Amino acid sequence: MAWSASPLRNKILVAIVKRKGEILDDDLARLVQRGDELVSNEILERELMSLEVQGIVNVSQITKTRKKIKLLNQDRLNPELLK
Repeated sequence: MAWSASPLRNKILVAIVKRKGEILDDDLARLVQRGDELVSNEILERELMSLEVQGIVNVSQITKTRKKIKLLNQDRLNPELLK
C-alpha cells in the first residue's frame, strides 16, 4: 500500500458530502478508487466501521450485499475538508 496525500477517511467523507449525505457502498467504493490507488473492500469496511464508532456515519444493511452509508453529523467535520 502506497502513501497517500489524501487519507482514505477524508476521501470517504468528501464522497458522502458530495452525495448529499447518503451513498451506497458500491458507489462509495467506485468514487474512492478513482485514480491509481486501489483500496480493498476490507480496508474500506474497516474505515467505515471506525467512522461509525465515532458517531460520524451510520451504515445500514439494505440487502444481503448492499449497504447505505449516511452522514450523521456534518457539523463535526472540518470545513477545510469540504472545500
